[in-house]
Amino acid sequence: MDDYDMLLVSKTNIPILSYCNWLLRNRLIVFTLVMLVTCFFGYFLKDLRFDSNYRIWFSENDTYLQSYDNFITEFGNDDMFVVAFNDPNGVINEKPIQTIVRLTDQFWKMTDVIRVDSLTNYQGIYANNHDIHVDALFPDIYSVNAKNLKRASDYVETDALLMGSLITADKTTAILRVKFSPNANREVLPVVIFEELTKILQIETERSGYEFYMAGGPITDAAFDQLAQKDGATLNPILWTTLLVALFLLFRNIWAVLVPFIVACFAIVITLGITSMLGFKLNTMTVSLPQFIMAIAVAGSLHIISGFLFKKSTSASTADAVRYTVLKNFKPIMLTSITTAIGFFSFIFASVEPIKTVGLMAGFGTLVLSVLFLTLMPIILSLYPKKPSKRLTKANYLNGQGFVRLSKWINYRQKGVLTLGAVAALIAAICVPSIKIDTLTSEYFSDNYWFKQAINFIEKEGSGAAVFEILIHSEKPGDVATKQYMDQLSYFTDYLTEEAPGGFTSVYSLSTIIKNINRAMNQNDPTYHVIPEDDQTIAQYLFLYSLSVPVGMDINDRINISESSSRITVIRPLLSTNQSRLDMKEIHDWVENNLTGIDIEFTGRDVLYTNMGNNIAMTFVKSLGVALVGITLLIAVMYRSVKYAILSLIPNVFPLVVVVAVMVIFEVRLNVGTVMVASLALGIAVDDTIHFLNHYLASKKAAFTTQESIENTLKLIGYPIFSTTAVLILSFLTFILANFNPNLYFGLLLSVGIFVAFISDAFLLPAVLLRFDNNEEYETHEKGELLTEQSC
Repeated sequence: MDDYDMLLVSKTNIPILSYCNWLLRNRLIVFTLVMLVTCFFGYFLKDLRFDSNYRIWFSENDTYLQSYDNFITEFGNDDMFVVAFNDPNGVINEKPIQTIVRLTDQFWKMTDVIRVDSLTNYQGIYANNHDIHVDALFPDIYSVNAKNLKRASDYVETDALLMGSLITADKTTAILRVKFSPNANREVLPVVIFEELTKILQIETERSGYEFYMAGGPITDAAFDQLAQKDGATLNPILWTTLLVALFLLFRNIWAVLVPFIVACFAIVITLGITSMLGFKLNTMTVSLPQFIMAIAVAGSLHIISGFLFKKSTSASTADAVRYTVLKNFKPIMLTSITTAIGFFSFIFASVEPIKTVGLMAGFGTLVLSVLFLTLMPIILSLYPKKPSKRLTKANYLNGQGFVRLSKWINYRQKGVLTLGAVAALIAAICVPSIKIDTLTSEYFSDNYWFKQAINFIEKEGSGAAVFEILIHSEKPGDVATKQYMDQLSYFTDYLTEEAPGGFTSVYSLSTIIKNINRAMNQNDPTYHVIPEDDQTIAQYLFLYSLSVPVGMDINDRINISESSSRITVIRPLLSTNQSRLDMKEIHDWVENNLTGIDIEFTGRDVLYTNMGNNIAMTFVKSLGVALVGITLLIAVMYRSVKYAILSLIPNVFPLVVVVAVMVIFEVRLNVGTVMVASLALGIAVDDTIHFLNHYLASKKAAFTTQESIENTLKLIGYPIFSTTAVLILSFLTFILANFNPNLYFGLLLSVGIFVAFISDAFLLPAVLLRFDNNEEYETHEKGELLTEQSC
């Protein structure tokens, strides 16, 4: 009786056999239903859109986002874009100043712009007969003359608000900052602003010859949007081509190449349709969904295709070959799909919304694939027209003998394998606590990408690319216009400028404006660059200044309506988000120890991204914990054995520890891409463990010894596991071509995890079983009786 006959007579396989026969009889009906379902969900693809808005990274309940929303309500929007350019001869000269004047005028005309700050329209403060006179340094193109150039050069030296914000200390780089209305349409703003700004800068480049660099909120969003679409358009064709070649080399059979791709296409359409139907949008994370589904589809198909072609090579009919491969793979397909889905679904507890969406939709996609594996794929295979070459049988035999030799080698050296594994795990575990978190958005882009080049220019030639908002809260309304509040605000401003960690290059504070006015009202005597001595003078200065500046250039965005809080804008170089959080804590501590009746709050878009590191850490812990517990419990229930659930943890946890160690050794930070690696590696790695344990326990039940069971297992599934590992690694290695760095590191690290998982299942798991599973705890049968019957 051959293995097919044994599968047929097994009582546990009777329902599956009945299903196979039903499927073959009704294949046209089932295929039609699959087509209808695919078309139904495919209809929603027309509504699938890209969304690069910064809010997608946060849930509406996120405390940092709520704080930022409150800031916008009280002070207006901090959303802006920045344009910078360099002139080695200095920017306070006729050509660069005329360029800034033209750009300033054009920027005012852009969609939803409410304020443009530049060197030319900066409101210089002067005094005349005890009255404040505020005027732009260069009101128009006709004011650019030698006299005004000299006046502007002298004035820049005396005003701390200009230096570092609109011009660098060496006066060779000019920076323009453009703010938007709080009511701007955030969904379309990045695209609209990017298009308008690109046209303006192209015209000005042709006219002046300067090279301009742009950054800031909407530009960052537009860069993310372009990156997502570019990676999607680039990576998918490369992935498909790679898998086509890999499948052909593995099987040398066109059906083995086409069938997995057909199934994957159906799964991708259904999954993306569900994504659109539920209102989710594509972004730099979710754009990778097709790659995930394609890789899982091909890897899962290998076992079904292998079983089918093997049976065909024995002269079996196509129908019998379909029955054989479905009977053989039904249970492991269902179980491995569930474990992989658990790995993805573990991210529904993530605090970062795109990661949660990827996990949810990829989990659905995995379950969709499991259904298609057992419906659409058998139907397509039932149309197979010819018998494959006998060389497949010979290749399977040779590959199986190679893994038999491997099992014998492990048996002789099990202590060495266990010792080596334990040492490697210990070394890796030592590295785990050193893993660092960094959500610095500029590091998400490759160095050759235009946005990263712009950030690098602003960092190197400008004054820094990070902008933080600090709110200074007093105890009661009206305090801002008091001597006590202004003295403390001035003290805090001096601390930020001179002593605070992080190296602030610009500190824009209301206290500096008051001191500038006081100096101007006293014949520009530097000794009067201090806070006035009484509340009345301070209130008068604020009132007169507000009346003197043009509309849109006032200080209403510096003070809230109740005058209980003011706002300091600081500019600093880019630092790791972990260092930024430490710096903010140190500044908080300084305020508590040195100021009274004052509380500060960090906010702004850059602060949002900085604090996202806390969400990343929680996502890592939650997702990995859920995946680990869920998969372990599933294995315990599936095999009705706590022992095997615990033993299975060894080859599955080992790759996770190694991956984290690799991250520490090569200084790869935990971010929105790499945070997913551990849980997904666990979900995928356990698939091989399930295939191994299924065959191993079936052999043990058939009265084989532990060593013989391991030999039988590796002989039967060693090469298929190796093949799926190779295909998955090839799939995820295509991510190294991504321009979005988190995707690049995700692909590299997941490939490392999958490779280590194969090593664990092929070497470490057999050694563990030889050491800890030499007792007979199953009802035995005549040797070999149930091996093929229960092998999956």
